[in-house]
Amino acid sequence: MRSVLIVGLTLLATAAAAQAPAPAADPADWRAPGADDTLVIDTTKGRYVVEMSPEIAPVHVARMKAMARQRYYDGSLFYRSSRASWPRPATRATSSTGPASLS
Repeated sequence: MRSVLIVGLTLLATAAAAQAPAPAADPADWRAPGADDTLVIDTTKGRYVVEMSPEIAPVHVARMKAMARQRYYDGSLFYRSSRASWPRPATRATSSTGPASLS
């Protein structure tokens, strides 16, 4: 009985700790992104600010900037993607109909 009580109290304490709010971020940890490399996306769910990295992907960033300035993305739908939903390497290589392709 005593061990059941100890386990129950341990689980209760663990659950309470898991629900505790995260500490507030220190403003000193933040920096202002460069205006030229910032992409602002306004959606029905709020505003997203994306800092692009031209030093990592210069061609991609240049293309995103050009398309945004042409208003290419206005009215487009965006979908959230998470790593958990990406295909695993073993499932991309083959399928029941043969090799996977992007076409």
